[in-house]
Amino acid sequence: MDKITYIGFGDSLTYGYGVISGVSFMDKLKKSLPEEFSDKDWTIINSGINGDTTREGLRRIYRDVIDHDPDIVTILFGSNDSAFNDYQHRAITEFELNLAEITRLIQKNTKAKIIFITPPPLIEDEIFPFTTNKAVSAYSEVIRKNADNFACELIDFNTIMSMEAKGNLEPYLQYDGLHLSEKGYELIYKFIMNKIKSII
Repeated sequence: MDKITYIGFGDSLTYGYGVISGVSFMDKLKKSLPEEFSDKDWTIINSGINGDTTREGLRRIYRDVIDHDPDIVTILFGSNDSAFNDYQHRAITEFELNLAEITRLIQKNTKAKIIFITPPPLIEDEIFPFTTNKAVSAYSEVIRKNADNFACELIDFNTIMSMEAKGNLEPYLQYDGLHLSEKGYELIYKFIMNKIKSII
């Protein structure tokens, strides 16, 4: 039986902040991948950490990704990097460098297929006044270019969710206007599952 290790690497959107067990895309994949591909021995690791940016991701890239010798890695950062607050904001130039180095290290040290995911749009209000869709869009463009430069897979979730929402993001996001709701997780899960199927 073929062994496959899949790692979800990122921030709270990968971790599953604010939703009950079974709702996040990582929980859904942990259940559905072994059912869909029962001829394979799956190891599924959630390496999402609440509040993380690409700076913290780069610091833990060996421990949380490379040391597991993964076959598939999804990478979802950008919501925190693009937030204009003192402890999370990473200039877009640093974000670009961090993302490129994360990619180089995974490609150099593993055989993993990398799937980059752009962060979702958000509802701008006073709860998160330092995060804007303009900033998230700019950081999403860096992710698109990085995926292209390194010949990686891409799920442009920022565009996908914007199109699906048709101007009404509320059903896809939690009360804070930033983290994904059950409907938001169902949408991102569908596209990640389809992308993994195409790789396998």
